[in-house]
Parts: sequence; C-alpha cells; structure tokens
Amino acid sequence: MASPTSPASSATLSCHSDEELPLAPYSLAAPSADFYNDDLVFRPEDWLEPLSASARLTSIQAAGDPNPLALKAVLGRDLGDCLQSENYHRPRKNPRYWDCGPNSSSFSSGEEGITSPLLEAVSAKLPYNVDILLKAGADPNGVDVGIMEKYAAFFLRFRPRIPPLVEENGDVAFRKELLECMNQPQMSNLTQEEIEDRMWDGMAPFWSEEGFTPVNFFPHGDSMPSLVEAAKSGSIPIFKRLLEAGADASFWTRPQFFVPNLPTVSSLSLSSPLHAAIRGSQPEMLRYLLSTGFDPNTQPLINPTRCFTPLMATIIYSRTFNKEAFDILASHPSINFEIRTPVYGVHILHFAAATLNLELLKVLSARTSLKNAGTTSLGHTLLHIACLPADSTHVQRHSKTIYQSIHETRDLSPMNDADAPYPILEAGWADPGNSEKWYVDFGAQTEVVKYLYENGITNLESTDVHGNTALHYLCGCKIINWELLDWLRQQENGEDIFQYAPNIYNSWPEELFVEGSELYYAALEAKGVANRENWFPAECMERDLEGPQEWFDREYTKDRVRMKEQIWKKLLDG
Repeated sequence: MASPTSPASSATLSCHSDEELPLAPYSLAAPSADFYNDDLVFRPEDWLEPLSASARLTSIQAAGDPNPLALKAVLGRDLGDCLQSENYHRPRKNPRYWDCGPNSSSFSSGEEGITSPLLEAVSAKLPYNVDILLKAGADPNGVDVGIMEKYAAFFLRFRPRIPPLVEENGDVAFRKELLECMNQPQMSNLTQEEIEDRMWDGMAPFWSEEGFTPVNFFPHGDSMPSLVEAAKSGSIPIFKRLLEAGADASFWTRPQFFVPNLPTVSSLSLSSPLHAAIRGSQPEMLRYLLSTGFDPNTQPLINPTRCFTPLMATIIYSRTFNKEAFDILASHPSINFEIRTPVYGVHILHFAAATLNLELLKVLSARTSLKNAGTTSLGHTLLHIACLPADSTHVQRHSKTIYQSIHETRDLSPMNDADAPYPILEAGWADPGNSEKWYVDFGAQTEVVKYLYENGITNLESTDVHGNTALHYLCGCKIINWELLDWLRQQENGEDIFQYAPNIYNSWPEELFVEGSELYYAALEAKGVANRENWFPAECMERDLEGPQEWFDREYTKDRVRMKEQIWKKLLDG
C-alpha cells in the first residue's frame, strides 16, 4: 500500500398530479380575472423597486406569482431606469445575478440556490407564466449549459476539494480544465487509490465514497433543468409545453454509457425526469414519461459515484419502498434488473439487502435470481451488506481494532454521515425513544440473512477489499446481534471463520467480538445491569466511554489530501 510520501497515483492526475390549469394560448393575453385569487392585489411598484444584494431578481420573483400580470409587467417594462437608479444596489460582481430578463438566473449556495424565472414558474405549476416566459425568449431548459457545467464540476471523480468560498472566488477551474488534467475517464473502474482512501480511518456507505458532494449542495441543484422540475411537480401539460419549445431530453431517451465530450443540458443533469417523478411521488407523470419514450434504465452519469437507475430509486428515495413506482417501471418491456451502478458496481439486490426489508427482497428475487447480485466493486456480497452496521454511530469505534477494520456501512442516506470522520459516541443513538428501532432492525436483519442463506447465498467465507467477512461486520457493531451471530456460527465453516479468518489488518471476527464485548460488558457493569437481555436502554452505555480515543489519528489521511492538493495546484498553475 502506498505511503503518504509516495508519488500521486496516476489514477487521478495527468497533464493530458395535482389538478392542472390549461396552458394559455400562444398569445400573451392575460387570463380572465377569475383565474387568480381576488385577494391577490397586483401593484407593479412591488416588483420594480430597486434590488438589494440579498433581494430576489424581479423576474424570478414575479415568475412564481400566480398573477401573470406581475410577470408581464416586469418583462414588458424597460428596466434601464431601474438599473441606473442610485438606489439600485445590484451586486454586479456577484455571479449570482446575471440580468433581469426572462433568462435571469441565480447560482448560489444560499436559500435561493440555483433558479431562473422559468424554473420558478415550473416549480409553482403556473402554465400561464411558463408560456409568457417562453414567448419572451426564455431558454426552455430553464438554465443554460454553462450553469449546468459549472455545477456539474462539483461532482467529478478525482477532483480537488471544492473551495469553501466557491461563490465569491469561483471554483478551482472549469469542468473542462479539470477533466483535461485527469488520465482516467469518469466511468472507469474503481481505482486502487479510491480503495486506499477508504482504508484510513474513514467510514463510507458501501455504494459511495466518504465526504461526497450531496446533489443539493446548492439548493435546487438536483431540480434542473426545467424538464426535471416539471416531472417533480407532476405537471404533464407544462412538461409537454417545454418539450414543444425545444427543451433537451436527448440523454434520457436512449441508453447512455458516458457523458459526451460536448455535453448537452440533459447529460449534465444530476437527476432525470424519471427520477424526479419517483422522488416527487408522481405516478401519472412516471407513466407518461415511459409511454413517450424515456429510457427506464437511465442513470445521471454526471455524478458517477452516486448515480443509480429509476428502479433503484424506488428503494433509495423511500424508507418504505415505493412499490407503485416499482410496479410501473417493472412492467416496462425494456426494464433491466441486472444493471449495476458505475464505479461501485452495485446491483439492485444489494440496495434491497441494505434496507433489511424481507418483503422487498422476495419481490425482487421473483424478478432476478439472488445469485445474480454477486459482489460489488468493493467485494461485498448480499451477506456482507445485510450484516453491515447501519451507519457510523453503530460501529464500536472505541476499540482500536474494530475502528481500523470496519470502513463501510449500509447507509442509503442522501447526506453525508456527520459522525463518519470521528470515533465519537453520541448519546442520541442510545436514546430510550430509539430503543424500539434496535429491536426491529435486529429482527429484520436476522430474517433477511436467514432468507439469503436458505436461498443459496451461503458464501460466508467471502471477503471484501478489507479482507472482512460478513462476521467481521456483525462483530464490529456497537451492539451485537447475538441471535444472528450465534446462528451463523452454527452454519458450515461458521465457527472456523469466526475464530480463524483474519482480514488485511490481521484481525479476525472473534477478536473484534472480544474487544467490543469487553467495552459492552464494562458499560453494563458500570450501570449495574446483570444480563444482556437489557442491553437496549440508554442506561446501558457508560458515559465515560464517550469522546475521541487517544490512539485516534487521521494524519495519514491529511497527508494524502495535502499531496493531492499540491499536485493539482502544480497542474492548474501550469
């Protein structure tokens, strides 16, 4: 394994439906007075007063108003006098605000996020405003390809860290420049460097990296372009109008394997209309999209380490599994249950195993054999994933042996695990109010693992990139599922694996079990609890066990980060 002082890996761097109103006619005539609420009084001066640095653009604000006269007034008036007013404080150097017309836009990490008049009108489901904007020359995509590329750069693999003041100072480079400095394609296999990054006191989901950029890093970043926003809102008439106006859907209507060198707006999207319809619980929109030729297997490849198919989205987006959306997709003649995510190679059955939902696994196993799941790029089998800790707070990281051995969880959350970087025990996980969750999870975990094992997934000896078996993960949990551990030890080779299967850190399941148990029993004894039947209540955890341990040190990780930053700086300066 490379040392902190070794040259940078060549993997990263190189020099080379709600009820819809009908759409307005194509004329810009305002609708009749009964279209809007009589309580809404339109006062043009409300929209044309000078802007402050924190104000919303007049056109963006007006686009979300249900009274279309407001938007018509803003777009129809010559704003030159307003812009030249001595009281007008438009921050000309701030890239958030580009102009005040139909194609004005905001690009911000603040509350307004990424938006435009058209996106506002689509989000508010105001077909008249959409039509007014399109007739006034608004880009039917809602934002241009430049904004899409600017945001997409945040999600590149191998890239430098995003500057903390990215809005004020801009990114370190444009997306095209960053790609030109990489000698690995974005859709390449998982690299050794990425695997090593997981091995040094990190804690990441089994299907992604630690410290990923969430898709809503800037608010509404996953809602562009306009077709995605329209699908999320469930407005089929608005969706049709945008298509008629020329909104780009090319990336979502046929199988794609990479983002083109000259990217289209749709290829730069972090979502797709299908994903948006699922996330927004819009089954009619989903049916409409599939009936009009959208590819049911599309993935937003611009986010290579965290993209997935719409079928997978029915699991990831819903804690209870969106069966209605699943059934709609599963009935499509082109649906493919065997697609894996790029980079991490995750099958839909792996996602299902992570939920510990037995009924979901049964539904899926009727469509695709459990054995088709195989292993992910990190070497995880279905047994591994079902035995993974739920998130970083479930790992017994007060044991140095366990902390150095366990680096994956089955967390499907869209946000980073706040506790992943640090071995700190938070009291919240043991809150008595959460006790029932532990009983339910352990019972479900036992059922799922037994179902897998009894249906041919018996490869208990399989190891992942860390050399861990499923038993390593069970024994690395803060609170151990005793029933499941006892059952697995009784299976073929189970006891031998428990006692004699070392991982690459030279730790075997029994060693993790012993160290974790010592901490556990110390906590029980300190609280005067006599037996392990009472392990769930909060009083079983000794507060003295909280806090970072003296052996905790992320210097190796910090050295790797510094090394990469230096190389990137040299390349970009050049």
